[in-house]
Amino acid sequence: MPVTLVNTHTHLDHVAANDRFDRIVMFDHPRARALAREGASHAAVARDLLAPGLVEGAWPHGFDADRAWLPPFAVQRWLRDGDRVGVDDLELDVIATPGEAPDHICLLDRASRTLFSGDILLHGGVWSHLEGGDVRELVASYRRLAVDAGAFDTILPSHGEPCLDADLLDEALAGAEGVLDGTAAFEARIDPWGRRYRRYPFGRISIHQSADADEDG
Repeated sequence: MPVTLVNTHTHLDHVAANDRFDRIVMFDHPRARALAREGASHAAVARDLLAPGLVEGAWPHGFDADRAWLPPFAVQRWLRDGDRVGVDDLELDVIATPGEAPDHICLLDRASRTLFSGDILLHGGVWSHLEGGDVRELVASYRRLAVDAGAFDTILPSHGEPCLDADLLDEALAGAEGVLDGTAAFEARIDPWGRRYRRYPFGRISIHQSADADEDG
């Protein structure tokens, strides 16, 4: 059957195969527009996705890591905050949720009471220390999702455990607010690319903030 690809944001681990799809839907943001127009070079793909320590196991059959890149691709529809997108028999509400990436969105299926949360609600780390990440915006995004907390029971993230309960939003919001007000404890870490960051653990979820960030977030 036809497949519609809806990207939650433009980090390369989410979009590096976009050119293989005929029907693509993305949030309308300058980063997404530039990526669709220009693609991503081999240097960018190699740095962000293929560096030593990032990939486990053998390469897929026929994959050439020395030549991998993302060609430009066509987007059939550009989404805005508050839009509704129909995918087969699904009707998904588009909710702009920056913080881990400036063009991040979540998708809410009210009929099945499911939130597709991308990278901001998951069992693991929210990498807000990356370029474009901002814990202040992440808190605002969690607060916005809390307005619709009664509309979903299940969270489907893009990484880690595939199905989580909606209570994770409360844990994430309380933790992120603790990062902002300076009450949360952190561990000093270095990511796979050598960037220093602070990891704030809160049970199932952790918030990552740049080590160069101001004390207030």
